[in-house]
Amino acid sequence: MQPQNISALHHLGTIREKMGGDRLNEALENFNEVLDLDKQYAPSYNGRGLVWDRFFNFEEAINDFSKAIELDSNNAVYWHNRACCFRNMGQMDKSIKDFDKAIELDSTNSIIYSNRGLVNRKLERFENSIEDYANEIKHGPPNNIKAFNNRAYCFAKLG
Repeated sequence: MQPQNISALHHLGTIREKMGGDRLNEALENFNEVLDLDKQYAPSYNGRGLVWDRFFNFEEAINDFSKAIELDSNNAVYWHNRACCFRNMGQMDKSIKDFDKAIELDSTNSIIYSNRGLVNRKLERFENSIEDYANEIKHGPPNNIKAFNNRAYCFAKLG
């Protein structure tokens, strides 16, 4: 692989991040190499943020997701990933705001609805959770048992 091939380095980092375990440090190196070559490459800030998230270093992850958003504010995945970090840190209001923005940008992504539904459920906003899980069912794969179960749980909590 050519050391200057940013796309190849980025994709190698992405594969290593997905593999997890011992490969996470290598993924971090790949994303750092890309960002050394091009400080404006938003996908590698996102990728590095995912690695930080896997290391439970949510502050670094949020910094990287925020930089990716600064560079490409129309990418719903970046907003979604930062929202998940805020959720993991217990910052539910910030999480909801980022999920809302992600849905504004991509209203058919079932994963965003699922994750926002979880936050709404934790906040005991069961009506909102029901709506989120209904959208997850609408836009997600057929027979999504988890979404049906989550929605049923919220209905039961409402009585």
